[in-house]
Amino acid sequence: MKIEISGELMELGTFQLTGPVMRVSDPCYTRDVWCCGTVDNCRTGTWEAAILKKVEGDWGERVSVLAARHESSRTPFSVLRSWIEPGKRNWSFCPFEVGVDSGQAGLFDDLHYQDSIIEEWDLDPQTLLSIHDDILRVDWYNADEGICGDYDPDNPEDMNLLRFDVYVKGPTGWEEVDDASYCSMIPASAPKDSLRRTLRRIFKKYREVIMSYPVEYSVKHLGENLSWITDTGEEVELFDQLWYDRCCQITLSRLRAGVLPNGVVSSSGFGDGGYTAFTHKDSSGRVDFIFIVFIDDRDNEEEVE
Repeated sequence: MKIEISGELMELGTFQLTGPVMRVSDPCYTRDVWCCGTVDNCRTGTWEAAILKKVEGDWGERVSVLAARHESSRTPFSVLRSWIEPGKRNWSFCPFEVGVDSGQAGLFDDLHYQDSIIEEWDLDPQTLLSIHDDILRVDWYNADEGICGDYDPDNPEDMNLLRFDVYVKGPTGWEEVDDASYCSMIPASAPKDSLRRTLRRIFKKYREVIMSYPVEYSVKHLGENLSWITDTGEEVELFDQLWYDRCCQITLSRLRAGVLPNGVVSSSGFGDGGYTAFTHKDSSGRVDFIFIVFIDDRDNEEEVE
């Protein structure tokens, strides 16, 4: 089957793919939803994004294609307006349906899907790890505290414990949250994976109540409970409502599409439904071009010769 698509080409900017897996999905879907999927063996680094837009009668202007290409790809966006034959010239169908239930779909770095949370290690000698988004920040801070007061390195029964500090974004920067700084039972010597898991749990718990801040009792009570936190070994998924809201803002804009730091999203043609995605591989066998077709001009009866 040959695919013919048309429309006005509009380039959107660039985003970063930090790992070799691109997620193709409606941004409202969790990872386990059947009607989305991933593309493996993608080139990492900077990707460029573009859309094709066309006028569809009473529907007005619609996004017909969302596309992304690695900056090193020798396949230009202009190829979208020519005949594309999956199975030839390194083009392939994606083996999954791109379902849409929120009127939008995108191409996202799988490592950062639904997660615009920023993690920063070793901000200074005392701040081992900081996790933040546009509203909330939580730090692991080494204040040289021990089991009973100041840490005594000469006491073999003592342990250097970390403190967590919580901040909210104010008009002039980060502001400390009252009653949200507690010494924990997490040792400063804990492995990085453990520090990351436990701080993400703390971040998630505060994120759930921070919209009601400053409700003094709930914040204080939460901090007291979290001061006893231990590492269960369970990874914490942070569905970032701000990330999803940002996707919606982009697709409801006049352009109906745009880039995020780690992906690109657009409105989906006529809206909800099931769509097809395609990939292209470079000479080394790595994927360097991906696009989703929302509206095409193909003759469904035509077979690949």
